[in-house]
Amino acid sequence: MYISLKWVQNITGLKHLSLAVLSERLTLAGFEIEETVQKLTLSEIDFILDVSLTANRSDIFNIKGFAKELLSIFFQEKEQFYVKSPPLNPVKFSMLNENPIQIQCKPFVWENFIQKKLFYQNKKNKVNLPVFEACSSFFFIESNNLNVNSGPKWLQKYLLSSNVNPINNVLDTINFVTLETGYPFFACDLNKLKKYVNTATFSFSTRYASAQQTFQVDSDRIISLQPNNLLLYLNEKPISILGLLTLKEIEIDETTTNILIYGGLFDPVQIRKSSQSLGIRTEQSVSLEKNLNFNGLEQAFIRLIILFNVQHITFTKDDLPTIHRIDTLKKTSFINYVENKRPLLKLSYKEVRNLLGSSLLLERGKIVTILKALYFHIIQETSDGCELYIPFSREFDIEREVDIIEEIVRISGFTSFLSIVPHYQKVGKFSKLEKLKRLLRKSLIELGFNEVLHYSISTLQSSNQLELKNPIVPESSYFRINLLHQLIQKAGINRKQKNNILEAFEIGRGYSVLNGNIVESELISGIFGGNLYRSYWNEEGKPINWFEAKGLMEHLFDLLGISVMWGKSVNKNMNFLHPGRYGQLFINNQSFGIFGQIHPKIAKTNLLINETYVFEFNLEILKTLWQAKQLYTYKPYSLFPASLVDLACIKNDSIAFKEVETKIWEIGGPLLESINLFDYYSGLPIPSGYHSLGFKLKFRNFDRTLTNEEVDSIVKKITNSLEKDFDIKMRK
Repeated sequence: MYISLKWVQNITGLKHLSLAVLSERLTLAGFEIEETVQKLTLSEIDFILDVSLTANRSDIFNIKGFAKELLSIFFQEKEQFYVKSPPLNPVKFSMLNENPIQIQCKPFVWENFIQKKLFYQNKKNKVNLPVFEACSSFFFIESNNLNVNSGPKWLQKYLLSSNVNPINNVLDTINFVTLETGYPFFACDLNKLKKYVNTATFSFSTRYASAQQTFQVDSDRIISLQPNNLLLYLNEKPISILGLLTLKEIEIDETTTNILIYGGLFDPVQIRKSSQSLGIRTEQSVSLEKNLNFNGLEQAFIRLIILFNVQHITFTKDDLPTIHRIDTLKKTSFINYVENKRPLLKLSYKEVRNLLGSSLLLERGKIVTILKALYFHIIQETSDGCELYIPFSREFDIEREVDIIEEIVRISGFTSFLSIVPHYQKVGKFSKLEKLKRLLRKSLIELGFNEVLHYSISTLQSSNQLELKNPIVPESSYFRINLLHQLIQKAGINRKQKNNILEAFEIGRGYSVLNGNIVESELISGIFGGNLYRSYWNEEGKPINWFEAKGLMEHLFDLLGISVMWGKSVNKNMNFLHPGRYGQLFINNQSFGIFGQIHPKIAKTNLLINETYVFEFNLEILKTLWQAKQLYTYKPYSLFPASLVDLACIKNDSIAFKEVETKIWEIGGPLLESINLFDYYSGLPIPSGYHSLGFKLKFRNFDRTLTNEEVDSIVKKITNSLEKDFDIKMRK
């Protein structure tokens, strides 16, 4: 929201309020100053503040509400500023049911006076109008003859300071009142309106759009309406999509001699839905989406009439028009206002001290002063606490005692309270589980993964899931049993939105029911693959294969310093994984997780490539088997080159590669540095029941360079032993 410093100074009377002081106090009161800009408007320099306001404070999304907030914030400093009410030209308000009077006073005091004098009956008079959907009040007034021309310079100056371009005296006045009070009003050419409906007798109503209905703005623009679009009808003819669009042929222009002004309170939820469904958003719709109240509407309407009166624009009726009360929209805040039932809360001084600690600002007298500065009406006060009414403008965000205490802190300033550091007996430390989490998080991020978070509730995935008794929505009726389903789902959504491949991990909890008992597990899960990689600079990029993905997991275990065994999974709930490419992980014959390639059908459904891999480990089990390193050891790097040898063989499917690997290590001895499996193939021309493997052996001596004869001798022993001891045939 853009705030003009001069505008605020004129309303509050805080003439010596500097930009630096204003920015500091607003920040301490919980507002965020995005930027301050010096702006030249009609040969005058002004400072504009771009202030971020919280959504729950709809009462300050206007200059008047913001000025009231400033007076509350600066209630202790008022004596330090030169406070003088800005002069206001005498106003002749002939619409009273008594002799015209002249008055000169502070802004908004005159409006309050008229409101108390004449508008009280509007609250009592319930009017049953024909059809008013999603509406709690409505009014319209017609003007006498007028001239449409440029607005006063002072009006243009305020509009330009808020980034609103001046149009004419009528629309400028309406836009000014909307900026000042937050309540939008609408105007149209009265003579054009009479011509459009072919009568001078008006009957307004609000209705939802019917199926396949359209709204023709002008000859070049037709809007296809949705069922949630709220329309304003005049004599059975639609003239406006409320807050969004008005018929072009009834708009005000320089030929206009009479105007009709209308306004009211409408359902903010329906206005928001209407705006979203059409993809149209205006300043009026933004205002109507907020929680407006009848009290503010009355005051804004009187303010509008006074400003028109100052510009010699008058209206046909001698009395103020009736703002109709319509009960088709059952809105608690409106009913409370009509029946004068303001929200009532109790505040305990003891609770204030319990939450905020000790401070001179928390003495009984100081608290009462702050509450009055915030416009709370204290109806009863004792040494223990007080009972008070919530202002109508704050009933949407102050609902509990703690909300009032928060307001006391905000107005006092967060720096007014001492930060008390708690006393501790001993220095805390991370648990073993937390250390493991941090190491895994650091390692995965270094490997290129992103950390993601999901809610713990999901759809039904398994028969042993824990069900919620009171779900928010039916689609989230169960606690998740694992983290993988949500990771796969989000990876699919990412691809459907044409984003990059998601390679991510999540640390969270899974819930299940086992033998009637609820089991809660600490888990870490991840998904990766799908990106294209190159082993060498001159190769084409290709997806990561099974063995490379498995090698990534083994690298992770190496970082943890644990030795893992790979075996076949006996878990029957893994139907989302490829039936021949997933396995279970063991440490000391105890299973702690799974790793595998996702099922081709799941990959196709989520627009993922087949070479997408997932893993999930139970951290509680892993924690018991993992030993955090207290001391790191380093081994020297060899100054002599390694000798690399590639071997290929055809192996029987029944032989585990772990057995082959163990035999190679046994024969290779200390000169064998590593074994890397880089290729797997099954299918023709390989016989059925067999597959082809390719692996790379690395030999190195730390004292000297190995000769070809030494390496060949070891390799020959390895190949002879493999063919002799296993159903393996070496390939040339």
